[in-house]
Amino acid sequence: NGVTTGFVPDGTTASAQLTLSSGKLAAQSVFYKLNSFGQLQYADAVPFFGGGGTSLSAYYNSFIGNKDSSVVLNTTSQLADVNVDYVDFNGSSIFNESFEVVPNGIRQVTSALPVDSYGAMNVTTSVNGVVVNNIIRRDDEYAMCSSGR
Repeated sequence: NGVTTGFVPDGTTASAQLTLSSGKLAAQSVFYKLNSFGQLQYADAVPFFGGGGTSLSAYYNSFIGNKDSSVVLNTTSQLADVNVDYVDFNGSSIFNESFEVVPNGIRQVTSALPVDSYGAMNVTTSVNGVVVNNIIRRDDEYAMCSSGR
C-alpha cells in the first residue's frame, strides 16, 4: 500500500514481502501505538510464524477491558478460504466468521467477543501458508500478540 518508512498510518493494515537469496532471516511483527505527539506509547514485537498447515490456533482474552482484533495474512499465490471460530474456556463457540483472503493479501478481523472471557481463536484455511496473529490490547496502555500455530 505504498508504505516505505516502516510506519503504517493509523487504522491501516499492511504487509511486506521479502525475497532472500542466501543466508537466514529472523522476521518479527511489531504492533505499536503512537500518541498525539508522535511518541511511542507502547509496542509488542513477536516472532513471525509461517503457516504450518490448514489449521491454526491462537488465544484471546477480553478480561480487564482488553479488546481483541486479529490479522490474517495469506502468504500464497492462491485464494484462501478462511474460517475463524472463537471458542471460550467452556468450549462454546462465541463468534464465527468465514471470508476469503486474496493471494498475498491481508484481512483484519474485529470480533464481537463478550466481556471477561478467554479462550481459543481457531482458524481453518483452504491453503497452507496462512499466518494468523491475534492482538490483545488495552487502549492507551499496551498491546500483546498471540501468533497462530
